[in-house]
Amino acid sequence: MSLERPVVLFFFNRPRHLQRVFARVRQARPSDLVLVSDGSRPDRPEEAEACAACRAVVEQIDWPCRVTRCYAEENLGCRGRIASGIRETFERYESAIFLEDDCLPRPSFFPYCHELLGEYESNREVAFISGTRFIRLPDPPGEQSYQFCSMPLVWGWASWRRALEGYDENMADWPQYEDAIRTKLRQATAPLGQALSDRVTGSVIAALGNCYRGKLNTWDHPLAYHFLKHDLRCTVPRHNMVTNTGFGPLSTHGARISSQACLHAADIPMPLIHPDTTRIDPQFDARVWKNCFLHPMLGEPALDRLLHGIKRSVSEFFYRRRETGSSR
Repeated sequence: MSLERPVVLFFFNRPRHLQRVFARVRQARPSDLVLVSDGSRPDRPEEAEACAACRAVVEQIDWPCRVTRCYAEENLGCRGRIASGIRETFERYESAIFLEDDCLPRPSFFPYCHELLGEYESNREVAFISGTRFIRLPDPPGEQSYQFCSMPLVWGWASWRRALEGYDENMADWPQYEDAIRTKLRQATAPLGQALSDRVTGSVIAALGNCYRGKLNTWDHPLAYHFLKHDLRCTVPRHNMVTNTGFGPLSTHGARISSQACLHAADIPMPLIHPDTTRIDPQFDARVWKNCFLHPMLGEPALDRLLHGIKRSVSEFFYRRRETGSSR
């Protein structure tokens, strides 16, 4: 059975990563496929061949599918290409499912996104469906399949045109809203205690300021700014459903292997069990901000930090072994 939601696939110069993600897209058989590719950089002549290899990978379409190719002739960079690809998608569709070439989803990611896009289509508070659970946290209450936070988690996601209307990757109005955003962050992270809340708030404000000044070439921090401005919500699945395979020397932002990259990915049982409310748990939300912008174990007991370090070392060993093996 084909997936009756468009899937958007972003890629650039990593055909090996893309091949694995595209295989999962092929299994889902979306009725519409939007292919968004950046162009090679003029100072790296070898990159043109890698970009061409990626475009060859996504020509392996063997199911009935309407295909839109948004291929940049010049290099727009991570921020520019993904932001423009989002706009190009929503010029054509009201909603879509988005994957980058290093975000390897479990099969249940697609029906999960499909169902929640329908469930919250008319709820303007809910702006984002994430397939990622970046952080090691207790399960949501009861048997519910997901919960909510105020930060968009972007390793595999879905959204609507109405939710990203006004998203500006350049954050042109940052000086006007900086103080209000700082206040909102202090409120969101207050459950951490004042000292840790101040550190998280300062880290987020610094990152957003660097995006505004062009010192940080990323599209997702401006998206977090968009969420804070408009008090939007993101669904967070009960289990992480996406593995980020992109950490390493070719990564734009992740040459160092993050503990988030080593998170186990699993399928979520269908049909989904929906929560009774879209309310955000303040404790959970505060930890999302902390764990995404500071070390996830900061402020935790010493024994917990020690055990986390041991588990991370083991996870990194198996991550490197898996990624080395898959490159052969």
